[in-house]
Amino acid sequence: MTIQTLKHQYYILQKLDETEALIRFLCREEKDARGKHLFDIFQIRDRELAVKLIMVFMEQMSNRAFEDFFECFSRDGELYLVFVHKEAVPLAQKLEEESCVLKERMSIGRNILERLLLLKMPDMLAYDVLRPDTIQVTAALDIHFLYTLSEIRDYETVTMEKVEERMADVFSLLFQRELSLESSPDIPAFLEQLRNGQFTDYRQVYEAYLRLTEQLESAASLKPNTVWFRIWEKIKAVLKRARPAAVALLVAALAIYLIYSIMYPAPAQNEAYDFQRIGTVEIRDSEGGTEG
Repeated sequence: MTIQTLKHQYYILQKLDETEALIRFLCREEKDARGKHLFDIFQIRDRELAVKLIMVFMEQMSNRAFEDFFECFSRDGELYLVFVHKEAVPLAQKLEEESCVLKERMSIGRNILERLLLLKMPDMLAYDVLRPDTIQVTAALDIHFLYTLSEIRDYETVTMEKVEERMADVFSLLFQRELSLESSPDIPAFLEQLRNGQFTDYRQVYEAYLRLTEQLESAASLKPNTVWFRIWEKIKAVLKRARPAAVALLVAALAIYLIYSIMYPAPAQNEAYDFQRIGTVEIRDSEGGTEG
């Protein structure tokens, strides 16, 4: 089965999703037999919704920065939206299966925000892709987004504040380890700013995130603050203070021992030697005498 437009002909590889509002297909261009370039095509079945979305996506056709959006067209009274399909490892899967160090996770967070800034996508689409299963991470930590349009009916209600809430969920997952250890007060402060909607655009979020990563790169800001860690820190502090005293006591004891051994040497023991021969002379007892 194919979907034909004036410029392109798409071959349907798989139906990925179907709701009352839309059908989502995974496609490739008919001329691309090996499927090197895949597309997600959304057939908007709700005509009232389609009419509302036409102007929104027609504007995106002139947004050259939004390279993930390929084209839109109508056929048989229905609206079709075409997105470039790029798939890697979902963020949730990567964090679950791999032991990602903090530096790597900080890079992922930065790359997510940089991707949002680069694409300049509408808030409703940023809201759509900012989920652990739709954020795709490559081996080089590059970021791709999978578009589902699962909440496209509510696109008119999506604001920057809602996008920030979803960002907060993503960054909470990225820094779950540090949050559980209470290792930095800067992370909860950043998340609170997001949840309170204190940023007006993505650049402000990005700048605040860069400040956060600079603070996290300081080892002092990453000490866990759990009860057991605080107890261990106190034990180490006691041991640290006690160590010089223990060394001094050991040295004093050794000095006292040396002085005592010099002043009060142990009495020499008389050793008895029983000579039986001196040179060629054999020594016998008093009864046998001696002979040479």
